Amino acid sequence: MPSDSNERIITAATKLFALKGYHGTSMRDIAREVNLTVATVQQHAGSKEMLYCEVFSRQYELDHQIIASSLAAYDEEGLDQLCQDPPLLRRFIKDVWMKLIDRFLETPELVRLWTYRWLERDEFTLDIDQKYSTSLYQLELGVIQKAQQYGTIISNWPEILIWTSGFAWLQMGFFTGRNLIRDLEADDPFSPESIASFHAFLDHYVDSMIQYIDSPIPYKEQDH
Repeated sequence: MPSDSNERIITAATKLFALKGYHGTSMRDIAREVNLTVATVQQHAGSKEMLYCEVFSRQYELDHQIIASSLAAYDEEGLDQLCQDPPLLRRFIKDVWMKLIDRFLETPELVRLWTYRWLERDEFTLDIDQKYSTSLYQLELGVIQKAQQYGTIISNWPEILIWTSGFAWLQMGFFTGRNLIRDLEADDPFSPESIASFHAFLDHYVDSMIQYIDSPIPYKEQDH
């Protein structure tokens, strides 16, 4: 099958899994979306399970590229400097997170795709996490661990893990909570004003883990 047909199948599957979830989407739905027979789709894409895994492997790969490309700007000496410079480290983490948020803004259906992904916790999907998310987190945690060794980040390792994974949940909560926000007569989370507010909140969230030279009292020891 030509590569463009493969891409059409992946694109259609991504769209339908986002709209109806894994269990709500059939191979017949996907075949109909790309004007192919079910047998043809199965011949080239395999089972629905295999197609689902391919959809998310691509999502993880896109996130991996964002983090890896940001790190590629630093050689070993530059990375050491990054991890010892609180303002520089803060900007680096914030820039990476903003790029990840931009993916949701550019492709809003990703919100539904990931929401279904976490609600439909089938055993086979756990292999996706183990295969792809571990290496993704290791990229970011490698920088954070080095910063911890230099004293730029002051929290212990369990707190760091919660803080790092917490960003993913903050991101999902911000976008998936849009119906609640609208009910409260607040701005649409996708509006520029709401995104700016979320950026400002993330400034404080990043600061909570970084020890500024002019603020020697660790965040966790301050009164709030």
